[in-house]
Formats: sequence, C-alpha cells, structure tokens
Amino acid sequence: MIAAHFQNRVLLLFKILCTVTLTNNVHLCMGMSIRPLSSMSSSSPTAAVQSSSRPRVMFICKSNSCRSQMAHGYLENIAGDSVIVESAGCIEESTVNMKAATVMQEVDIDISDYSSNALTEYDPCDGYAAVISLCGCGPEISPDWKKTYFVDWNLDDPPALDPGDLSVYRRVRGEVLDRVEGLIQMLEVNIDDTNK
Repeated sequence: MIAAHFQNRVLLLFKILCTVTLTNNVHLCMGMSIRPLSSMSSSSPTAAVQSSSRPRVMFICKSNSCRSQMAHGYLENIAGDSVIVESAGCIEESTVNMKAATVMQEVDIDISDYSSNALTEYDPCDGYAAVISLCGCGPEISPDWKKTYFVDWNLDDPPALDPGDLSVYRRVRGEVLDRVEGLIQMLEVNIDDTNK
C-alpha cells in the first residue's frame, strides 16, 4: 500500500514538473525514457496523456456519414461539455446520411447539421484519449492514430443492408448507443445534467 501511494506521488510529480508525451508506450520526460506504470498501460483510455482535463474522442468511419455520426451525436448528447467529440472519414468525407439523421431524431438527437470531415483534417497527436473505428476500417487507419486507446467496433453498414424500412439503421443505432455508454464508463466521465 505504501509502495502504491509512493508510486502515485512520483507519477503526480512527473505530471506537474515535466512535459510528458506518449511515444510507443514509453513516457519521455526531459529526455529520460521511463517505462509506463501498470496503471498507465495503453489498453486503458484513461491512461492517455491529454492536453485537456476533458477527454478527447475521435470516431472514424469510411466516409463519416452514418455510424461515426451516430456515435458522435450520442456521445456529445450524453456527455455534453465533459468530453471533446470529433468524427471523421478515413477514406473520404461525404455528407451526413439523412436516414441516419432521421433515426437519431427519433431519440431526440439532431445530427442533420453535423459536418462530414476527412481524417486528414485532424492531428493524431492532439491528445486523444480514445480513437474508435466503427466500420472495420482499422487496417486502413494510420498507426499514428493507434498510439493510445484504439478499438474497431466493426458495426454493420446501414446503407448497404437496410431493406428500406430503416430497421438496420435502428438496430445499428442501438448498438452504437450500447458501445458509447461503455466508452463513457471506460473514460470515467462524470455525467450530470449540467454537462448537457
């Protein structure tokens, strides 16, 4: 217990006195290479070194038109100002899919005015706590985006599968919500009415 307390104090001291960056799972501080503590493993999004007290999250899809927009809308709606949320397309930018906007409006979330952006418009070194691929495009994403917490949710593509009744959009919307709620717990974000 004393060792853990001492370890936490040392970590706090380094955070206060040093500029710490995460490079290939090794923390650099004033030129010294320090192995990450077990509580700082790259498998935990809370371990990411952040430039802000609010975690930053990037949702990535092929064209940033449907699944990533749903995730963006849910996280922004649930977490409010306690999280910085961004989304982008790894292959191209497009426009927000209006069927996705319709099913999100059914749960009182308006994504119709969201912009569709290319991943190249963002810098992977901007202190992302979590980078989430929603479409199985993980292999197409640069390793620079995978240095902190990265996961590929690999959700079905509603435009490719929907029979015309929005049923696939609604199913995927539910899957996105489940995963976003899990992400919020992993990020240890405190949610209350003042965040919205």
